[in-house]
Amino acid sequence: MKKSDGLSDNRNSKVKTGKRLLITGAAFVLAALSVIVYNRTMEHNACSFTDSVMNNIHHYIDSDKQLDETDDIFFSADQEVLQENDYILSDEIYFEYQNYYFTGYITIPELDLELPVMSDWSYDNLNISPCRYSGSVLTDNLVIAAHNYGNHFGRIGELVPGDEVIYTDPTGDSYRYEVSVTEVLKPEEIDRMISGEYDLTLFTCTWAGTERVVVRCEKKET
Repeated sequence: MKKSDGLSDNRNSKVKTGKRLLITGAAFVLAALSVIVYNRTMEHNACSFTDSVMNNIHHYIDSDKQLDETDDIFFSADQEVLQENDYILSDEIYFEYQNYYFTGYITIPELDLELPVMSDWSYDNLNISPCRYSGSVLTDNLVIAAHNYGNHFGRIGELVPGDEVIYTDPTGDSYRYEVSVTEVLKPEEIDRMISGEYDLTLFTCTWAGTERVVVRCEKKET
């Protein structure tokens, strides 16, 4: 009789353990699905935003309308703005959209990408657009960061030496570069990232988020 009770208790214990494991497993699956849905939503919103920015930029740059830097869409820094924003240079012109400022846009023909570049970097800004991380095209040390969304910088690791990258400022002037090298850096290698050895640098996180895919570019001879 005691032996039978023991077997029954053992079965009940296994059933309870199994239920707990199933509940825990289901919780993990739901959490993973929530993360996937969240990431997809963020990516969708970011792509919609950058598409909208580009549509507005092209309305002025690619239309027959004569560009006028006094137009309300253009922003030129005054002294007060310069003092409050270290990322803004006095001799740059910015494109303004929904109270965000853009230094221009990049085109990567090999990846069929055309993306605006927000003038200053922050985690919030990076969630919706590629951002200038440091430097400028005017000083030949521009570094641009973006999330690894498929329609942002998620595929830059596919670029090979010789591929072209074009940067266009808000007034339509273009700067042409070619990929020199692609490398992978650790997140803490910030000094190496912005060392200034290359005219243009693009970078994003790897899919695991533990490293950075970095594409170095040199300005083409004109």
